[in-house]
Amino acid sequence: MLNILKRELSLRKNSLLIFMLLIFFLAILYTTIYPSLQIQATKLISSLGNVYKDVGVEGRVSFSNLEGFMAVEMFAVTW
Repeated sequence: MLNILKRELSLRKNSLLIFMLLIFFLAILYTTIYPSLQIQATKLISSLGNVYKDVGVEGRVSFSNLEGFMAVEMFAVTW
C-alpha cells in the first residue's frame, strides 16, 4: 500500500504542486480582500439567514472574522 502511494505521488507531483499553489494564492487573495468585504458580507448573510445549512455547512455562518470568511470561501471553491 505504501509503495502504491509513493508511486502515485511521484507520478502526480506536478499536478499536486500546482493545485497547492493555486489554493495558497486563492487564500492570499481572499485574505487581502476580506477587510473591504466584511461589512457587506455580514449584512448579506444576516439578510439571507442560515442558507448554508441546506448545502451541508453546520453551525452559524459568519463573516465577522477572517476564519469564518475563509471557511465559507474554501467551501465555495470545493462546492
